[in-house]
Amino acid sequence: MATAWSAYNAAKWDGHAAELYGRASTLRIEADELVTEGGQQRLLDVSTFNTWIQARNEGNEKLAALYVRRFSAEFKVAFDAWLKTNSFSNPTAPPGPSFMPEYRNQQILQGVATNQEASRIFDEGTAARKQSEEYTGTTVVLATVLFLVALSPRFRSRRVRFVLLLLTGASRSTRS
Repeated sequence: MATAWSAYNAAKWDGHAAELYGRASTLRIEADELVTEGGQQRLLDVSTFNTWIQARNEGNEKLAALYVRRFSAEFKVAFDAWLKTNSFSNPTAPPGPSFMPEYRNQQILQGVATNQEASRIFDEGTAARKQSEEYTGTTVVLATVLFLVALSPRFRSRRVRFVLLLLTGASRSTRS
């Protein structure tokens, strides 16, 4: 019974590990998508900002206002904060809104958090796999003990029986 129970648990923990690894992989894909989309949004904001600077320098206020309306909400908050630094006359001002502490790209932040969650779940999968390996090792030892105990009565020689019983004890103690 112990052998069957150990084999069952080895299979159960192995399946749990596979499930956790699958979930971690799915989360990594989601994280990559979020970070990629966030990076694309940041690139769009920076590109739009550069075009805003060009329109502003050319004195085209109408076009500059159009570009400001095209900023993402997160970038707009940072843009307003950047303007308050007197960025065009202050040499210590950050080079642009994306360098401001107010700039928070939610997709990138969510992608980083999702990737951290994937790492945590992957580590759980590794722990489950180790548990499965422990049960597998125990199953092998128990099966060996059963085999040797079942084999010993087949021999008439007490010495052979004794050696088999010693091997049985040795196989149990190597697993402990």
